[in-house]
Amino acid sequence: MTNEHSHSATISGVSDLEDDIVKSEAQAPILTLIEDALRRAFMRFSPRNEEPELPRPRKLNAGLSKTKLPKPRIRIPSVDESDDDHDSCASKDNPRLSYTFRGKIQIPYVKRPSAIYLYPHAEMHIGQEHRDRFPQLVEILKLTVEQHSKLGRDRNWLIGTAYTLAMCGADMNSAAPSIVVFCPDDDMNKVKYLQRTLSQKHIVAQYRGATTPLFQIYVWARSYTLCGRTCDEFDIHIGQGTSLCGAAVTSPSSGERLCTVAAVLRIKNSQYALTSAHAFKRKPEIRTPDSDFVDESNVDDDFGSDFESEEESTLCEVKYDFPVQKETSLPPLTSSQMQEQSPSGKPIQSSIACQSGDLQANDEVEDLDFALLALDDPAGWTNNSYQITYQNGRNVAVSIKGSPRSLPTRPRHVRIITSNSESKTGVIHTMPSFIRNSLGNDRLCEVWVVSIDSSGAPSIGHSGSLVVDIETCQPYGHVIAVNPLGQLYVVPLRKTLHRIQQEFNTSCVGIFVHEPHPLIRQTRWSRRSNPQDPVISRNPSGSASEVQEDFVKGKTTSMFSKSSFFGKIYHKGK
Repeated sequence: MTNEHSHSATISGVSDLEDDIVKSEAQAPILTLIEDALRRAFMRFSPRNEEPELPRPRKLNAGLSKTKLPKPRIRIPSVDESDDDHDSCASKDNPRLSYTFRGKIQIPYVKRPSAIYLYPHAEMHIGQEHRDRFPQLVEILKLTVEQHSKLGRDRNWLIGTAYTLAMCGADMNSAAPSIVVFCPDDDMNKVKYLQRTLSQKHIVAQYRGATTPLFQIYVWARSYTLCGRTCDEFDIHIGQGTSLCGAAVTSPSSGERLCTVAAVLRIKNSQYALTSAHAFKRKPEIRTPDSDFVDESNVDDDFGSDFESEEESTLCEVKYDFPVQKETSLPPLTSSQMQEQSPSGKPIQSSIACQSGDLQANDEVEDLDFALLALDDPAGWTNNSYQITYQNGRNVAVSIKGSPRSLPTRPRHVRIITSNSESKTGVIHTMPSFIRNSLGNDRLCEVWVVSIDSSGAPSIGHSGSLVVDIETCQPYGHVIAVNPLGQLYVVPLRKTLHRIQQEFNTSCVGIFVHEPHPLIRQTRWSRRSNPQDPVISRNPSGSASEVQEDFVKGKTTSMFSKSSFFGKIYHKGK
Protein backbone atom coordinates (compact mmCIF):
# COMPACT_ATOMS: atom_id res chain seq x y z
CA MET A 1 0.00 0.00 0.00
CA THR A 2 2.74 2.34 0.92
CA ASN A 3 4.54 1.74 -2.32
CA GLU A 4 1.38 2.18 -4.32
CA HIS A 5 0.56 5.42 -2.47
CA SER A 6 4.02 6.78 -2.96
CA HIS A 7 3.95 5.75 -6.57
CA SER A 8 0.62 7.55 -7.11
CA ALA A 9 1.95 10.61 -5.30
CA THR A 10 4.98 10.57 -7.52
CA ILE A 11 2.81 10.36 -10.59
CA SER A 12 0.60 13.21 -9.39
CA GLY A 13 3.69 15.31 -8.60
CA VAL A 14 5.07 14.73 -12.03
CA SER A 15 1.75 15.69 -13.57
CA ASP A 16 1.64 18.87 -11.52
CA LEU A 17 5.16 19.73 -12.62
CA GLU A 18 4.21 19.14 -16.21
CA ASP A 19 1.20 21.41 -15.77
CA ASP A 20 3.45 24.13 -14.33
CA ILE A 21 5.85 23.76 -17.23
CA VAL A 22 2.99 24.01 -19.70
CA LYS A 23 1.64 27.10 -17.95
CA SER A 24 5.08 28.72 -17.84
CA GLU A 25 5.58 28.00 -21.52
CA ALA A 26 2.19 29.51 -22.25
CA GLN A 27 3.03 32.61 -20.23
CA ALA A 28 6.55 32.92 -21.65
CA PRO A 29 5.58 35.20 -24.58
CA ILE A 30 3.71 37.55 -22.27
CA LEU A 31 6.62 37.69 -19.86
CA THR A 32 9.02 38.28 -22.73
CA LEU A 33 6.96 41.19 -24.00
CA ILE A 34 6.79 42.72 -20.54
CA GLU A 35 10.53 42.25 -20.08
CA ASP A 36 11.30 43.82 -23.46
CA ALA A 37 9.02 46.75 -22.72
CA LEU A 38 10.73 47.33 -19.38
CA ARG A 39 14.15 47.06 -21.00
CA ARG A 40 13.24 49.60 -23.72
CA ALA A 41 11.83 51.98 -21.15
CA PHE A 42 14.98 51.64 -19.07
CA MET A 43 17.26 52.18 -22.06
CA ARG A 44 15.24 55.19 -23.17
CA PHE A 45 15.71 57.10 -19.95
CA SER A 46 19.15 55.74 -19.04
CA PRO A 47 22.01 58.28 -18.66
CA ARG A 48 23.96 56.62 -21.48
CA ASN A 49 21.61 58.19 -24.02
CA GLU A 50 22.19 61.57 -22.36
CA GLU A 51 18.47 62.31 -22.22
CA PRO A 52 17.09 63.91 -19.06
CA GLU A 53 14.59 62.00 -17.03
CA LEU A 54 11.08 63.31 -17.49
CA PRO A 55 9.66 65.00 -14.37
CA ARG A 56 6.81 63.43 -12.51
CA PRO A 57 4.14 66.13 -12.14
CA ARG A 58 1.77 66.05 -9.24
CA LYS A 59 -1.10 66.94 -11.50
CA LEU A 60 -1.91 65.97 -15.03
CA ASN A 61 -1.07 69.42 -16.43
CA ALA A 62 1.74 70.32 -14.05
CA GLY A 63 5.23 70.79 -15.45
CA LEU A 64 4.22 70.55 -19.10
CA SER A 65 5.31 74.11 -19.92
CA LYS A 66 8.86 73.50 -18.64
CA THR A 67 9.36 70.05 -20.12
CA LYS A 68 11.58 70.07 -23.24
CA LEU A 69 10.52 67.26 -25.49
CA PRO A 70 12.50 66.43 -28.63
CA LYS A 71 10.99 68.03 -31.74
CA PRO A 72 9.86 65.61 -34.44
CA ARG A 73 11.87 65.83 -37.63
CA ILE A 74 9.92 65.86 -40.87
CA ARG A 75 11.91 64.46 -43.76
CA ILE A 76 11.25 65.85 -47.22
CA PRO A 77 12.15 63.35 -49.93
CA SER A 78 14.85 64.49 -52.32
CA VAL A 79 14.06 65.00 -55.98
CA ASP A 80 16.87 62.67 -56.98
CA GLU A 81 15.40 59.69 -55.09
CA SER A 82 13.87 57.21 -57.50
CA ASP A 83 12.21 54.84 -54.99
CA ASP A 84 8.54 54.18 -55.65
CA ASP A 85 7.63 54.99 -52.05
CA HIS A 86 9.46 58.28 -52.30
CA ASP A 87 7.82 59.09 -55.62
CA SER A 88 4.34 58.58 -54.23
CA CYS A 89 5.22 60.62 -51.16
CA ALA A 90 6.60 63.45 -53.27
CA SER A 91 3.59 63.62 -55.55
CA LYS A 92 0.75 63.09 -53.08
CA ASP A 93 1.83 63.60 -49.47
CA ASN A 94 4.24 66.50 -49.94
CA PRO A 95 2.45 69.74 -50.81
CA ARG A 96 5.71 71.68 -50.66
CA LEU A 97 7.18 69.83 -53.62
CA SER A 98 3.92 70.11 -55.51
CA TYR A 99 3.97 73.87 -54.99
CA THR A 100 7.59 74.42 -56.07
CA PHE A 101 7.09 72.22 -59.14
CA ARG A 102 3.92 74.00 -60.24
CA GLY A 103 3.32 75.61 -63.63
CA LYS A 104 5.31 73.19 -65.76
CA ILE A 105 5.89 74.10 -69.43
CA GLN A 106 6.59 71.50 -72.09
CA ILE A 107 9.76 71.89 -74.13
CA PRO A 108 8.76 71.83 -77.83
CA TYR A 109 9.89 69.27 -80.41
CA VAL A 110 11.23 66.68 -77.95
CA LYS A 111 10.55 63.27 -79.51
CA ARG A 112 12.23 60.78 -77.18
CA PRO A 113 12.16 59.35 -74.53
CA SER A 114 9.00 61.23 -73.50
CA ALA A 115 7.65 64.73 -73.07
CA ILE A 116 10.09 66.96 -71.15
CA TYR A 117 8.84 69.78 -68.94
CA LEU A 118 10.53 72.86 -67.52
CA TYR A 119 9.61 73.84 -63.95
CA PRO A 120 10.16 77.61 -63.67
CA HIS A 121 9.57 77.82 -59.89
CA ALA A 122 11.71 74.85 -58.74
CA GLU A 123 15.06 76.65 -58.64
CA MET A 124 15.41 76.01 -54.89
CA HIS A 125 16.29 72.39 -55.75
CA ILE A 126 19.40 73.45 -57.72
CA GLY A 127 22.54 72.97 -55.64
CA GLN A 128 25.38 75.42 -55.21
CA GLU A 129 27.77 73.31 -57.30
CA HIS A 130 25.47 73.61 -60.32
CA ARG A 131 25.04 77.35 -59.71
CA ASP A 132 28.80 77.91 -59.63
CA ARG A 133 29.43 75.77 -62.70
CA PHE A 134 26.63 77.32 -64.78
CA PRO A 135 28.43 80.56 -65.90
CA GLN A 136 31.56 78.61 -66.84
CA LEU A 137 29.62 76.09 -68.87
CA VAL A 138 27.66 78.85 -70.63
CA GLU A 139 30.93 80.40 -71.80
CA ILE A 140 32.06 77.03 -73.19
CA LEU A 141 28.80 76.55 -75.07
CA LYS A 142 28.91 80.10 -76.45
CA LEU A 143 32.44 79.70 -77.80
CA THR A 144 31.51 76.36 -79.36
CA VAL A 145 28.59 77.90 -81.24
CA GLU A 146 30.61 80.93 -82.37
CA GLN A 147 33.41 78.75 -83.73
CA HIS A 148 31.01 76.77 -85.89
CA SER A 149 31.75 77.40 -89.55
CA LYS A 150 28.10 78.18 -90.38
CA LEU A 151 26.46 79.39 -87.21
CA GLY A 152 29.29 81.79 -86.40
CA ARG A 153 28.78 83.77 -89.61
CA ASP A 154 25.16 84.73 -88.99
CA ARG A 155 25.36 87.18 -86.09
CA ASN A 156 21.75 88.22 -86.57
CA TRP A 157 20.68 84.70 -85.68
CA LEU A 158 23.08 84.46 -82.73
CA ILE A 159 21.57 87.59 -81.16
CA GLY A 160 18.44 85.67 -80.25
CA THR A 161 20.24 82.98 -78.25
CA ALA A 162 19.91 82.82 -74.47
CA TYR A 163 21.03 80.42 -71.74
CA THR A 164 19.08 79.70 -68.58
CA LEU A 165 19.37 77.18 -65.74
CA ALA A 166 16.22 75.39 -64.57
CA MET A 167 14.86 72.07 -63.35
CA CYS A 168 13.69 69.93 -66.27
CA GLY A 169 12.44 66.37 -66.61
CA ALA A 170 9.59 64.06 -67.49
CA ASP A 171 8.06 64.69 -64.05
CA MET A 172 9.05 66.38 -60.83
CA ASN A 173 10.59 63.19 -59.44
CA SER A 174 12.99 62.78 -62.37
CA ALA A 175 13.72 66.50 -62.87
CA ALA A 176 17.39 67.50 -62.83
CA PRO A 177 19.38 70.76 -63.20
CA SER A 178 19.40 71.54 -66.91
CA ILE A 179 20.66 74.27 -69.21
CA VAL A 180 18.01 75.41 -71.68
CA VAL A 181 19.34 77.10 -74.83
CA PHE A 182 16.79 79.42 -76.43
CA CYS A 183 17.41 80.12 -80.11
CA PRO A 184 15.48 81.72 -83.01
CA ASP A 185 13.13 79.46 -84.93
CA ASP A 186 13.05 81.37 -88.21
CA ASP A 187 15.43 78.85 -89.80
CA MET A 188 15.04 75.31 -88.48
CA ASN A 189 18.18 74.17 -90.32
CA LYS A 190 20.22 76.38 -88.02
CA VAL A 191 18.40 74.95 -85.03
CA LYS A 192 19.46 71.46 -86.13
CA TYR A 193 23.05 72.65 -86.54
CA LEU A 194 22.95 74.08 -83.04
CA GLN A 195 21.61 70.83 -81.63
CA ARG A 196 24.31 68.83 -83.40
CA THR A 197 27.03 71.21 -82.29
CA LEU A 198 26.14 70.88 -78.63
CA SER A 199 26.02 67.08 -78.92
CA GLN A 200 29.68 66.67 -79.88
CA LYS A 201 31.60 64.25 -77.70
CA HIS A 202 34.15 66.73 -76.36
CA ILE A 203 31.34 69.19 -75.51
CA VAL A 204 29.20 66.56 -73.83
CA ALA A 205 32.19 65.72 -71.64
CA GLN A 206 32.05 69.25 -70.22
CA TYR A 207 28.59 68.83 -68.71
CA ARG A 208 28.46 65.04 -68.36
CA GLY A 209 31.96 64.49 -66.93
CA ALA A 210 32.94 62.39 -63.93
CA THR A 211 34.46 65.22 -61.88
CA THR A 212 31.99 68.03 -62.64
CA PRO A 213 28.31 68.43 -61.74
CA LEU A 214 26.02 66.65 -64.16
CA PHE A 215 23.80 68.77 -66.37
CA GLN A 216 21.14 68.04 -68.93
CA ILE A 217 20.96 70.34 -71.96
CA TYR A 218 17.85 71.08 -74.03
CA VAL A 219 17.43 73.18 -77.18
CA TRP A 220 14.30 75.36 -77.19
CA ALA A 221 13.53 76.55 -80.70
CA ARG A 222 12.22 79.97 -79.78
CA SER A 223 13.98 83.24 -78.99
CA TYR A 224 13.36 86.03 -76.54
CA THR A 225 11.50 89.15 -77.70
CA LEU A 226 12.53 92.75 -77.11
CA CYS A 227 9.78 94.83 -75.50
CA GLY A 228 10.61 98.09 -77.29
CA ARG A 229 9.65 99.60 -80.64
CA THR A 230 12.09 101.54 -82.81
CA CYS A 231 11.50 105.16 -83.85
CA ASP A 232 13.68 108.17 -84.68
CA GLU A 233 11.60 110.81 -82.85
CA PHE A 234 9.95 110.54 -79.46
CA ASP A 235 8.10 112.37 -76.70
CA ILE A 236 7.82 111.67 -72.98
CA HIS A 237 4.34 111.62 -71.45
CA ILE A 238 3.67 111.78 -67.71
CA GLY A 239 0.49 109.87 -66.98
CA GLN A 240 -0.16 110.69 -63.31
CA GLY A 241 1.49 112.83 -60.67
CA THR A 242 4.84 114.51 -61.15
CA SER A 243 7.17 111.52 -61.35
CA LEU A 244 8.86 110.23 -64.48
CA CYS A 245 8.97 106.63 -63.23
CA GLY A 246 6.75 104.71 -65.62
CA ALA A 247 6.37 107.63 -68.04
CA ALA A 248 5.62 106.53 -71.60
CA VAL A 249 8.06 107.32 -74.40
CA THR A 250 5.93 107.59 -77.53
CA SER A 251 6.19 108.41 -81.20
CA PRO A 252 4.95 111.96 -82.00
CA SER A 253 3.48 110.90 -85.34
CA SER A 254 1.66 107.66 -84.49
CA GLY A 255 1.37 107.87 -80.71
CA GLU A 256 2.66 104.31 -80.32
CA ARG A 257 4.55 103.39 -77.19
CA LEU A 258 8.26 102.94 -77.78
CA CYS A 259 9.50 102.24 -74.28
CA THR A 260 9.11 103.35 -70.65
CA VAL A 261 11.21 105.62 -68.44
CA ALA A 262 12.74 103.66 -65.57
CA ALA A 263 13.93 106.51 -63.34
CA VAL A 264 15.64 109.88 -63.27
CA LEU A 265 19.39 109.73 -62.65
CA ARG A 266 21.59 112.51 -61.37
CA ILE A 267 24.98 112.57 -63.09
CA LYS A 268 27.16 115.32 -61.64
CA ASN A 269 24.85 118.35 -61.79
CA SER A 270 22.56 117.16 -64.59
CA GLN A 271 19.50 114.95 -64.69
CA TYR A 272 18.80 112.21 -67.23
CA ALA A 273 15.92 109.82 -67.82
CA LEU A 274 17.00 106.16 -67.88
CA THR A 275 15.34 103.77 -70.34
CA SER A 276 16.23 100.98 -72.79
CA ALA A 277 18.42 101.65 -75.82
CA HIS A 278 17.07 99.25 -78.44
CA ALA A 279 14.04 101.53 -78.97
CA PHE A 280 16.25 104.26 -80.47
CA LYS A 281 18.70 102.38 -82.65
CA ARG A 282 18.18 100.47 -85.84
CA LYS A 283 20.51 97.49 -85.89
CA PRO A 284 22.29 96.98 -89.21
CA GLU A 285 21.71 93.60 -90.81
CA ILE A 286 24.72 91.45 -91.54
CA ARG A 287 23.99 89.54 -94.71
CA THR A 288 24.85 85.87 -94.78
CA PRO A 289 25.57 84.19 -98.14
CA ASP A 290 22.80 81.88 -99.20
CA SER A 291 25.28 79.09 -99.84
CA ASP A 292 26.15 78.81 -96.18
CA PHE A 293 23.19 76.61 -95.39
CA VAL A 294 22.73 74.79 -98.67
CA ASP A 295 25.80 72.65 -99.23
CA GLU A 296 26.47 70.53 -96.17
CA SER A 297 29.74 69.23 -97.61
CA ASN A 298 31.47 72.48 -96.65
CA VAL A 299 31.35 71.70 -92.94
CA ASP A 300 34.74 71.92 -91.29
CA ASP A 301 36.39 68.66 -90.37
CA ASP A 302 36.68 69.71 -86.74
CA PHE A 303 32.93 69.90 -86.44
CA GLY A 304 31.83 67.33 -88.97
CA SER A 305 33.86 64.46 -87.54
CA ASP A 306 31.81 64.27 -84.37
CA PHE A 307 28.41 64.74 -85.99
CA GLU A 308 26.07 61.82 -85.99
CA SER A 309 23.58 60.93 -88.65
CA GLU A 310 20.15 62.50 -88.78
CA GLU A 311 18.52 59.38 -87.34
CA GLU A 312 21.05 59.09 -84.49
CA SER A 313 21.31 62.79 -83.65
CA THR A 314 20.76 62.90 -79.91
CA LEU A 315 21.57 65.38 -77.17
CA CYS A 316 22.08 63.70 -73.79
CA GLU A 317 19.82 60.80 -74.74
CA VAL A 318 17.10 63.20 -75.93
CA LYS A 319 15.89 63.06 -79.51
CA TYR A 320 14.17 65.94 -81.30
CA ASP A 321 11.71 66.15 -84.15
CA PHE A 322 12.26 69.64 -85.55
CA PRO A 323 9.88 70.73 -88.33
CA VAL A 324 11.01 72.10 -91.66
CA GLN A 325 9.52 75.53 -90.92
CA LYS A 326 8.67 77.25 -87.67
CA GLU A 327 5.21 76.61 -86.31
CA THR A 328 4.95 79.18 -83.51
CA SER A 329 5.02 82.95 -83.57
CA LEU A 330 4.08 85.77 -81.25
CA PRO A 331 0.84 87.51 -82.23
CA PRO A 332 1.55 91.13 -83.20
CA LEU A 333 -0.36 94.04 -81.67
CA THR A 334 -2.99 95.52 -83.94
CA SER A 335 -3.59 99.20 -84.58
CA SER A 336 -6.75 99.20 -82.47
CA GLN A 337 -4.79 97.96 -79.48
CA MET A 338 -2.30 100.73 -80.00
CA GLN A 339 -5.03 103.35 -79.86
CA GLU A 340 -6.41 101.89 -76.64
CA GLN A 341 -2.93 102.05 -75.11
CA SER A 342 -2.37 105.65 -76.13
CA PRO A 343 -0.98 107.50 -73.09
CA SER A 344 -2.34 110.69 -71.62
CA GLY A 345 -0.55 113.65 -70.09
CA LYS A 346 1.59 116.52 -71.25
CA PRO A 347 4.53 115.71 -73.56
CA ILE A 348 8.09 116.56 -72.54
CA GLN A 349 10.65 117.35 -75.19
CA SER A 350 13.95 115.52 -74.79
CA SER A 351 16.94 114.24 -76.70
CA ILE A 352 19.19 111.21 -76.53
CA ALA A 353 22.32 111.98 -74.55
CA CYS A 354 24.06 108.62 -74.93
CA GLN A 355 23.38 104.92 -75.43
CA SER A 356 25.02 101.80 -74.14
CA GLY A 357 26.20 100.89 -77.64
CA ASP A 358 28.10 104.18 -77.89
CA LEU A 359 29.85 103.53 -74.56
CA GLN A 360 31.33 100.16 -75.53
CA ALA A 361 35.06 100.64 -75.70
CA ASN A 362 35.91 97.02 -76.51
CA ASP A 363 34.38 93.61 -76.97
CA GLU A 364 34.99 92.68 -73.34
CA VAL A 365 32.15 94.95 -72.16
CA GLU A 366 28.63 93.57 -72.22
CA ASP A 367 25.81 95.57 -73.79
CA LEU A 368 23.55 96.64 -70.90
CA ASP A 369 20.92 98.07 -73.29
CA PHE A 370 20.33 101.44 -71.63
CA ALA A 371 19.90 104.99 -72.92
CA LEU A 372 20.04 108.35 -71.18
CA LEU A 373 17.57 111.06 -72.23
CA ALA A 374 18.65 114.60 -71.43
CA LEU A 375 16.23 116.61 -69.24
CA ASP A 376 16.73 120.35 -69.55
CA ASP A 377 14.18 121.41 -66.92
CA PRO A 378 13.76 118.78 -64.15
CA ALA A 379 11.80 121.17 -61.91
CA GLY A 380 8.47 119.96 -63.27
CA TRP A 381 8.53 116.72 -61.26
CA THR A 382 9.49 115.79 -57.73
CA ASN A 383 11.33 112.49 -57.26
CA ASN A 384 11.30 108.90 -58.42
CA SER A 385 8.05 107.45 -57.10
CA TYR A 386 5.17 105.25 -58.18
CA GLN A 387 1.47 105.16 -57.43
CA ILE A 388 -0.25 102.60 -55.20
CA THR A 389 -4.03 102.35 -55.35
CA TYR A 390 -5.70 100.86 -52.28
CA GLN A 391 -9.04 99.10 -52.12
CA ASN A 392 -10.76 102.22 -50.85
CA GLY A 393 -9.64 104.11 -53.97
CA ARG A 394 -6.85 106.17 -52.38
CA ASN A 395 -3.70 106.82 -54.41
CA VAL A 396 -0.39 107.05 -52.58
CA ALA A 397 2.97 107.92 -54.17
CA VAL A 398 5.82 105.87 -52.69
CA SER A 399 9.34 107.21 -53.20
CA ILE A 400 12.14 105.01 -54.51
CA LYS A 401 15.26 105.42 -52.43
CA GLY A 402 18.32 103.51 -51.37
CA SER A 403 21.05 101.77 -53.31
CA PRO A 404 20.15 99.20 -55.98
CA ARG A 405 19.61 95.70 -54.69
CA SER A 406 21.74 92.73 -55.65
CA LEU A 407 20.33 89.43 -56.86
CA PRO A 408 18.49 87.90 -53.88
CA THR A 409 19.27 84.48 -52.45
CA ARG A 410 15.59 83.61 -52.27
CA PRO A 411 12.67 84.62 -54.51
CA ARG A 412 11.21 88.01 -53.58
CA HIS A 413 8.06 89.84 -54.61
CA VAL A 414 8.63 92.81 -56.90
CA ARG A 415 6.63 95.53 -58.62
CA ILE A 416 7.09 96.40 -62.30
CA ILE A 417 6.41 100.09 -62.92
CA THR A 418 5.01 100.09 -66.44
CA SER A 419 3.67 102.93 -68.57
CA ASN A 420 0.12 101.71 -68.06
CA SER A 421 -2.18 103.06 -65.37
CA GLU A 422 -1.55 100.11 -63.02
CA SER A 423 1.81 98.59 -62.20
CA LYS A 424 2.36 94.84 -62.36
CA THR A 425 3.63 92.50 -59.66
CA GLY A 426 5.79 89.41 -59.87
CA VAL A 427 8.63 87.42 -58.33
CA ILE A 428 12.33 87.82 -59.06
CA HIS A 429 14.28 84.56 -59.29
CA THR A 430 17.63 83.72 -57.76
CA MET A 431 19.27 82.43 -60.95
CA PRO A 432 20.50 84.81 -63.67
CA SER A 433 20.33 84.15 -67.40
CA PHE A 434 22.77 85.09 -70.16
CA ILE A 435 21.65 86.48 -73.53
CA ARG A 436 23.33 87.52 -76.76
CA ASN A 437 22.00 91.01 -77.54
CA SER A 438 24.67 92.86 -79.52
CA LEU A 439 25.98 92.62 -83.06
CA GLY A 440 29.29 94.31 -82.42
CA ASN A 441 29.98 92.61 -79.10
CA ASP A 442 30.60 88.92 -78.44
CA ARG A 443 30.11 89.25 -74.70
CA LEU A 444 26.93 87.78 -73.22
CA CYS A 445 24.78 90.07 -71.10
CA GLU A 446 23.78 88.87 -67.64
CA VAL A 447 20.08 89.49 -66.98
CA TRP A 448 17.84 88.74 -64.02
CA VAL A 449 14.57 86.88 -64.47
CA VAL A 450 11.16 88.04 -63.18
CA SER A 451 7.97 86.00 -63.39
CA ILE A 452 4.83 88.11 -63.71
CA ASP A 453 1.76 87.30 -61.66
CA SER A 454 -1.68 86.88 -63.18
CA SER A 455 -2.01 90.67 -63.47
CA GLY A 456 -1.22 90.53 -67.18
CA ALA A 457 1.45 89.65 -69.73
CA PRO A 458 4.03 92.20 -70.92
CA SER A 459 3.47 94.03 -74.19
CA ILE A 460 5.38 96.20 -76.62
CA GLY A 461 6.40 99.43 -74.91
CA HIS A 462 7.16 97.95 -71.47
CA SER A 463 10.86 97.95 -72.22
CA GLY A 464 12.64 100.18 -69.70
CA SER A 465 10.13 99.59 -66.90
CA LEU A 466 11.74 99.71 -63.47
CA VAL A 467 11.56 96.66 -61.19
CA VAL A 468 11.51 97.47 -57.46
CA ASP A 469 11.27 95.39 -54.31
CA ILE A 470 7.80 95.49 -52.75
CA GLU A 471 9.12 95.50 -49.18
CA THR A 472 12.11 97.84 -49.38
CA CYS A 473 11.15 99.88 -52.49
CA GLN A 474 14.74 99.48 -53.70
CA PRO A 475 15.29 99.09 -57.46
CA TYR A 476 16.65 95.99 -59.18
CA GLY A 477 16.92 97.15 -62.79
CA HIS A 478 15.02 97.90 -66.00
CA VAL A 479 13.17 95.50 -68.32
CA ILE A 480 14.47 94.85 -71.83
CA ALA A 481 12.85 91.62 -73.11
CA VAL A 482 10.55 88.68 -72.41
CA ASN A 483 11.57 85.03 -72.92
CA PRO A 484 9.41 82.21 -74.36
CA LEU A 485 8.25 81.32 -70.84
CA GLY A 486 6.66 84.76 -70.42
CA GLN A 487 9.35 85.87 -67.96
CA LEU A 488 10.98 89.29 -68.06
CA TYR A 489 14.68 89.90 -68.62
CA VAL A 490 15.97 92.69 -66.36
CA VAL A 491 19.33 94.46 -66.65
CA PRO A 492 20.82 95.00 -63.15
CA LEU A 493 20.84 98.66 -62.16
CA ARG A 494 24.08 98.14 -60.23
CA LYS A 495 25.92 97.38 -63.45
CA THR A 496 24.26 100.26 -65.28
CA LEU A 497 25.30 102.82 -62.67
CA HIS A 498 28.83 101.41 -62.56
CA ARG A 499 29.14 101.68 -66.35
CA ILE A 500 27.93 105.29 -66.28
CA GLN A 501 30.45 106.13 -63.56
CA GLN A 502 33.27 104.76 -65.70
CA GLU A 503 32.22 106.55 -68.87
CA PHE A 504 31.48 109.92 -67.25
CA ASN A 505 34.52 109.62 -64.97
CA THR A 506 32.58 110.55 -61.86
CA SER A 507 31.22 108.88 -58.76
CA CYS A 508 28.27 111.28 -58.49
CA VAL A 509 25.76 108.96 -60.14
CA GLY A 510 22.59 107.78 -58.47
CA ILE A 511 18.83 107.85 -58.21
CA PHE A 512 17.68 111.45 -58.43
CA VAL A 513 15.91 112.80 -55.33
CA HIS A 514 15.06 116.44 -54.71
CA GLU A 515 16.94 118.05 -51.86
CA PRO A 516 14.56 118.68 -48.94
CA HIS A 517 13.79 122.18 -47.80
CA PRO A 518 16.24 123.29 -45.07
CA LEU A 519 13.37 124.45 -42.80
CA ILE A 520 11.70 121.01 -42.81
CA ARG A 521 12.62 118.95 -39.80
CA GLN A 522 14.36 115.70 -40.83
CA THR A 523 13.02 113.51 -38.04
CA ARG A 524 10.23 111.05 -37.56
CA TRP A 525 6.88 112.81 -37.89
CA SER A 526 4.04 111.08 -36.08
CA ARG A 527 1.68 113.94 -35.13
CA ARG A 528 -1.37 114.17 -37.37
CA SER A 529 -3.01 117.45 -38.15
CA ASN A 530 -6.06 115.53 -39.31
CA PRO A 531 -7.16 112.34 -37.53
CA GLN A 532 -8.04 110.86 -40.93
CA ASP A 533 -4.53 111.33 -42.38
CA PRO A 534 -2.25 108.29 -42.62
CA VAL A 535 0.25 107.61 -39.86
CA ILE A 536 3.82 107.32 -41.12
CA SER A 537 6.17 105.42 -38.84
CA ARG A 538 9.61 103.93 -39.14
CA ASN A 539 9.85 100.32 -40.19
CA PRO A 540 11.58 98.10 -37.62
CA SER A 541 14.03 96.89 -40.24
CA GLY A 542 15.48 100.38 -40.45
CA SER A 543 15.43 100.72 -44.21
CA ALA A 544 15.41 104.30 -45.37
CA SER A 545 12.83 103.60 -48.05
CA GLU A 546 10.33 101.40 -46.24
CA VAL A 547 7.09 103.13 -45.35
CA GLN A 548 4.16 101.85 -43.38
CA GLU A 549 0.73 103.37 -43.96
CA ASP A 550 -2.04 102.94 -41.42
CA PHE A 551 -5.22 104.40 -42.85
CA VAL A 552 -8.15 105.29 -40.58
CA LYS A 553 -11.63 104.52 -41.86
CA GLY A 554 -13.41 107.46 -43.42
CA LYS A 555 -13.05 109.84 -46.33
CA THR A 556 -10.84 112.87 -46.55
CA THR A 557 -10.36 115.57 -49.14
CA SER A 558 -7.29 117.18 -47.64
CA MET A 559 -3.88 117.22 -49.36
CA PHE A 560 -1.21 115.45 -47.35
CA SER A 561 2.43 116.28 -48.03
CA LYS A 562 4.97 115.74 -45.32
CA SER A 563 8.72 115.19 -45.38
CA SER A 564 10.35 112.72 -43.03
CA PHE A 565 13.58 110.83 -42.69
CA PHE A 566 12.33 108.38 -45.30
CA GLY A 567 11.56 110.91 -48.03
CA LYS A 568 8.32 112.47 -49.21
CA ILE A 569 4.95 110.77 -49.26
CA TYR A 570 2.14 112.43 -51.19
CA HIS A 571 -1.42 111.43 -50.41
CA LYS A 572 -4.49 112.80 -52.08
CA GLY A 573 -8.06 111.80 -51.27
CA LYS A 574 -10.64 110.74 -53.76
